[in-house]
This record gives sequence, structure tokens and C-alpha cells, in this order.
Amino acid sequence: MFNSIDIMLTNKCNLTCSFCYIREKNQISPTDEIQRNIDTCNWIVNQYKADMDSVPVDRRSIQINLYGGEPTVAWDSVKALVEWAKTINDVKIHMGVITNMVLMNADKIDYCIANKLSISPSIDGCKEVEDMFRVRADGTTVSNIVYDNARILTAKIPGRSCRSTFTPETIP
Repeated sequence: MFNSIDIMLTNKCNLTCSFCYIREKNQISPTDEIQRNIDTCNWIVNQYKADMDSVPVDRRSIQINLYGGEPTVAWDSVKALVEWAKTINDVKIHMGVITNMVLMNADKIDYCIANKLSISPSIDGCKEVEDMFRVRADGTTVSNIVYDNARILTAKIPGRSCRSTFTPETIP
């Protein structure tokens, strides 16, 4: 029985990181993307329900982590899944986003807090490392935006942790 799953919400991204493992950038319409994500989550819940007889009623929950690409690029999908989760009655759905923090502004942070959506920032190190590997398509760097948004997040949720991607290039 699983209790946590990561879903690739979208393959769209606002950055062109040199270490990105998502090379195929096929695009689908936002409406199709939302429906695909809801269908995927429904399938996950149905799989969970098929085995939940062995789980005590008070422990029937699933953690669904949304990543990408960059989930904040598909913010309508995030919001649609938050609303979808509210319709599931017999399994508690906990959701979270794994984000590069570039588009995670105060309004989105407030939305996540209000809807109990956890935020897992993906920050790969000091300014020099962020600017070396995480850039926009036009080559502009984003570390200042990332750190400003991270400060907003930690002011609202003190002690928030981050995830980091290490590659041979970033280790030094």
C-alpha cells in the first residue's frame, strides 16, 4: 500500500536549467492538461481504495506531490487539483508542490497556505550556483527572484526546508 506519490503535473517550465532531466517539452492545451491531471489523481485514489480495507479509517490518506517542469507554470492545474481533492471524502488527500520558486509569489504562497498545500522549494545553492545552472531561455538569471520569494515563504512558514539537485558540475 502506497501513501505518497509524485505526479509530473506539467512538462512546461519557465527555466532552461542545464541539468534538467525533462528533455521532451511536448505541450498540450491547459484544458487537456487539467483533465489529464484530474484523471491521473482519480486513478491513484481508486488504486488506493482497492487496497484500503487493511488501512484503519483514521489513517486513510495519500500525499500527492506535484512537480514538473514547473508546477507554478500550470497554476490553473494546481488550483483544479486542490478543488478536486476537496471532493474526495473517504481518503484524506494531502497535496504539495515542488517549485523552483521563480513564480511562487506572495499570492501563490497565501493560496497554498489557505488550502493546506505544502510548498517544497527547489533551491540548488548559493547565488553563483543558481545563476550558473538555472536560467531563463534568454539567459537571464533568477537567483534574486528565487531568494526574494523564499524569504516571503520563510516569513510565512518559518523553518521551511528546501530540496536541491546535485550534479557533478554543482558539487564544487
